[in-house]
Amino acid sequence: MRNTVSTYNQGIADSTENFEPIQKNIIEEETIKNFNTGTQKMINNADNLRNRIMNLQEKIEKHKMNIGNKMEELDETSSIIKSTKKEIQNKIDILDNRNKQLQDTIDQNIFLKKVSYTLLAAVIIVIAIFLLIFSISGNKTS
Repeated sequence: MRNTVSTYNQGIADSTENFEPIQKNIIEEETIKNFNTGTQKMINNADNLRNRIMNLQEKIEKHKMNIGNKMEELDETSSIIKSTKKEIQNKIDILDNRNKQLQDTIDQNIFLKKVSYTLLAAVIIVIAIFLLIFSISGNKTS
């Protein structure tokens, strides 16, 4: 019986030795499959990242173009504002000149009124003196 048990044990040992290379092959194949799957995932992730980077670069270019357009609009608006400021300043200068001219005209009119009132007063005084002289000389003759 001992012989049979040892033969049986020998057979089991031989069969496990036969299984070891198969198990190693299976483990290696699974490792390779896992490695290939992991590699494929990494490649897919890299492709996704490349696509995202390209999309972001396109968005950046669009934003750059929009910023460029906005800068041009701002430059145009700035030049319009500058020209409008110049026009307003010119109109203010014209109004200041007209105000000075108007004030000069008003001053001239006031002066002319004073002169004419003074002349009128002088004429009235001369007439009053003549009337006084005429009335005094008229009283002496009578």
